[in-house]
Amino acid sequence: AAEIAVRQAEIELEQARLTLESARRDVAAATLTAHIDGTVMAITAAVGDKAGTNLMTIADLTRPVLDVYIDETDMAYMKVGYPANIEFDALPDQVYTGHVVRVDPGLTSSTGMTVVHGLVALDADALPAGMTLPTGLSATVDIIAGSAENAVLVPVEALRKLDESEYAVF
Repeated sequence: AAEIAVRQAEIELEQARLTLESARRDVAAATLTAHIDGTVMAITAAVGDKAGTNLMTIADLTRPVLDVYIDETDMAYMKVGYPANIEFDALPDQVYTGHVVRVDPGLTSSTGMTVVHGLVALDADALPAGMTLPTGLSATVDIIAGSAENAVLVPVEALRKLDESEYAVF
């Protein structure tokens, strides 16, 4: 009878080990790992949702990036690497610097217009230390497609076209 009790205890111990191993595999399969460090902005999944659904939104708040939409006729003026000046509606009279980090290859439709979508990242030293910006903040973004130094500045109204490639200032 003692041998049967020992054998029964060994079987129960093995069953417990198998149950524990199964539970460990289930926990490992249920562990979520993000591909970036960041702040969880929203959880969109619920218990029982199927794999492949969007579970949550994570944002990297340490490096602000702005969605920029420009008219398709101006697409030549937005290229990766171009500098940008940014002025946030909530922080008037303060101009921050950044640069274009992505330009989508396809056109997008927004409010009935065809536009080009791109991303402008604030420069690392643009914000004061410790300052973070809330997501969704509105801004005016001026992308600098060209510049001139030591040039004479005249109002466009003063220019008159003389012929196909010649202008005069009046």
